Amino acid sequence: MSEIAKEYGLIFSVRGNKLQFTSYYDLDNADAIKDIDVTEMGSYSINEKTYDTYASAEFVARNKKKGKIVKSTVTAVSLNGNITVKDVYKTKGSGKNTQQGERKNYAGLWNKNKFKQTCAVNGMEGDPELEAGINFNLTGIGLGSGKYHLVSTTHTISGDSAYIMDLDMRKTGTIPKAKRVPKIGGTKAKKKKKKSTGSSISLFGDSQESDGED
Repeated sequence: MSEIAKEYGLIFSVRGNKLQFTSYYDLDNADAIKDIDVTEMGSYSINEKTYDTYASAEFVARNKKKGKIVKSTVTAVSLNGNITVKDVYKTKGSGKNTQQGERKNYAGLWNKNKFKQTCAVNGMEGDPELEAGINFNLTGIGLGSGKYHLVSTTHTISGDSAYIMDLDMRKTGTIPKAKRVPKIGGTKAKKKKKKSTGSSISLFGDSQESDGED
């Protein structure tokens, strides 16, 4: 059931005696619960995936009962206001009609592009509101700023009562340009470069720095 739900962009779960389906898109489009500026974070790494991401998707299937071909083409939403790749993600499968094909097409494209832009934060001051599954606006990092979905969180309270957390998140939307400038007077965050195999680039301000060999 989980795999079938995934084909249509849904998360399947069982709650008590009820079957529950949650849309990935609803989670991504949920409102941000708060704004967090870069000056409030510890060390961080923001990366953009430069391979296996797509500008659009094409889905083709044959309706065996009617002997017709079902086709669907959808376009990706850019997180930076423009699409830098032109690759088309092509898939084949089963589909009764264009509407069903479109649902599968959107789900496949979303699954390919969901980790296009990610951020990892280490040693941030603890905040119990930040839990996996919520969205918040990350501000002050130029093009890296935007609405992010928390994929996982680790909250740690040490013996001396220090409360810190590590966050892994992916970008789901943009924010106004005014929020891309860091606040003045805050504690300067440390930029931590993450070693990669050339599959990602870091986004800071309006410039892009390579973390590995292309």
